[in-house]
Order: sequence, then C-alpha cells, then structure tokens
Amino acid sequence: MMNSAMKTFALQRGVAAAALCALWMTAGDVRAEANKAEYELAERCGKAAADWFRRNWGKTASGEEASFQNHYSSHAKKCYVLLRYALPRREPPLLVLHLFDINGSRELGRFSRTGAGAPSQCEVMETACKSEEEWRDLTRLLLDE
Repeated sequence: MMNSAMKTFALQRGVAAAALCALWMTAGDVRAEANKAEYELAERCGKAAADWFRRNWGKTASGEEASFQNHYSSHAKKCYVLLRYALPRREPPLLVLHLFDINGSRELGRFSRTGAGAPSQCEVMETACKSEEEWRDLTRLLLDE
C-alpha cells in the first residue's frame, strides 16, 4: 500500500511527464510554423528571381546563353540570384557570372573569363579572387552566412 508521500511523488511525476509531453508537442508546432514560413520566403524568392531575370535578361541574342539560380538565405533574410551569361560559340568563348542581392538591388560579385585563361574580373564583396573555383567558394560562403 502506498503512503501519501509516495502518492504525491507519483502524481508529481505524472504531471511533470504530461507537461513535458505538451511542451514537446508545442515545440513541434513552432518548428512546423517556422519551416512553413521559411518555405514561403524561399518560394517568394524564387518567384522574384524569375521575374527579375525575365525583366533584365529575358531576351538574349542568337548565340547567347543566359540562366540563373536563386538562393534564399534564412540567416541574412535575403534573396540572391546567380546569373550565368555565356557566348560559347565565340572564339574565344566568353563566360560571365554575377551575384546579385535582388532585394537590395546590388551586385555582390562578378567573374568574367575569355577562353580558358585567367579571369579578367574576379571578386565577391570587394574580395579579389584568381579562378572560377575560388569565386564560387567565396560566393558559397556569402550565401551560407
């Protein structure tokens, strides 16, 4: 037979377990809401990037190639666009990469190279670079901030 101290202890443990369970379930709801909001912001970024690309680069001349990738940074709360522009049939071929913050309407990085040689332009946020790989690494660091 349980004495009153043991019954009180058992009741307290039961209440504590129920409270922890409720807290865990509430935390799941909060995470789900945060994930939904994050998804909606990323989706909005994608739509804004597509619209920005259409307005600025939608029509290219024969032989030109232009494409983009968008990235929403939840940490920085910014929408970025990586623009790739190329003239592959030109001799020597031309490759130009730009990184834009479309919400801030500013260019953050630029890379250009003719042929297989060293780039004529290579910088991200005023940090100079010497290759496309280095430019992409700097860009990745900025996007992951």
